[in-house]
Amino acid sequence: MAASLWRFNLAEFREQVASNNPTVAAVSVSAVSAACALDLVVMVLAIIGGRKGFSGDRQRLESLADAAREESDRLARYADEDSVAYAGYLRCVRMPKGTEAERRERSRAMAKALRRATDVPLAAARTAVAGLNICAEAAGMAHGAVATDLGGAAMLLAGATRAMLLSVDANLEALGESEYRDQIVAERDELRGSAARQEKAVLKRLHG
Repeated sequence: MAASLWRFNLAEFREQVASNNPTVAAVSVSAVSAACALDLVVMVLAIIGGRKGFSGDRQRLESLADAAREESDRLARYADEDSVAYAGYLRCVRMPKGTEAERRERSRAMAKALRRATDVPLAAARTAVAGLNICAEAAGMAHGAVATDLGGAAMLLAGATRAMLLSVDANLEALGESEYRDQIVAERDELRGSAARQEKAVLKRLHG
């Protein structure tokens, strides 16, 4: 298995993204961005809870912070998993296809790898939307300068969701007609709509 992206410092990560290595691409970058966005949410909640005279529901605030950390950790794992999934698909593409038996084996392997390369960005988008739900609830507690950070986190999460789902879109045609494809399309549409609605709700609440 390839080394985790999280072993790189920021400069090295940028070099990986800018290299000709296609396995560190939009989904991994989006997952990293979304994970950092949720870390921003944790920071915002810590500042809110540390304010003198805080009179809100501290238990709920801490619960939201724990949930944000959990989703951030999950997104961090997806950043690595997407690179591995796409590398696996590329290996299948390069399998020999000189004989009928080799072509059948290659086709089976590619179909399995393509599903994995679709499932990972879909799961990452699902997690980013869960992060937006956290933002929506935290928005009622955010005032002053930290409201800007929370709004920025929501925008990053929404943008990351859209970018992840672009990868799903790219795989849909290759998946062919099937019940699995229909399920993917339905969830993709729901996630895309949820991300847009929650981003709008967070920003409206913060500006209101």
